[in-house]
Amino acid sequence: TKSQTVVSHALAIALGAGILVMLLIEFGGKAMLAATVGADGPLLIPVALKYTNIRALGAPFVLMSMVAQASLLGAKDSVTPLVVTLAAGIINFILDVGLVSYGKCGIAGAAIATVIAEVVGTIVLLRALKSSQGPRRLYPFIWLSSPLQDIQDPAQRLSVDVSANTNPAAATDLDLDHPGTSPSPAPWRRRL
Repeated sequence: TKSQTVVSHALAIALGAGILVMLLIEFGGKAMLAATVGADGPLLIPVALKYTNIRALGAPFVLMSMVAQASLLGAKDSVTPLVVTLAAGIINFILDVGLVSYGKCGIAGAAIATVIAEVVGTIVLLRALKSSQGPRRLYPFIWLSSPLQDIQDPAQRLSVDVSANTNPAAATDLDLDHPGTSPSPAPWRRRL
């Protein structure tokens, strides 16, 4: 359905933006911190940079988690995001105590605990989102989503593939969401 496509695209954008933010922080974090810490900069930058570089690894997961939460809330499921957020907070607290107090990892341990909690929370939310989407698979990447995945019969899928490949004009007349109808151009074949 259209909502599944929108969610897939939003997840792909979130993943891309998260990777971009992660790289920006990893390679430009020192300069950004130096510009913001003020007079105590020389003392704070090494510690803050250690924490920030580890936390940056969780940026793609944080953004994908936000999209998954919004999608579930849009589907009127407010319980799953609440439970996952609470569980991630508990995981973060337990790992914080373990890594910082007992593991003597200091600020790096706090960052590691937070990233692990974010990753676990995001995986659980994405699994919940996938199961709420029904029989159609949720693809978190734009280039993997295919409108042909709705066709269950392999022979019908083959005939669609063949007609689209042998007659480019036929590809614009296909409406796979409503078999037996035509004239709306398939959204993946429209020209801008």
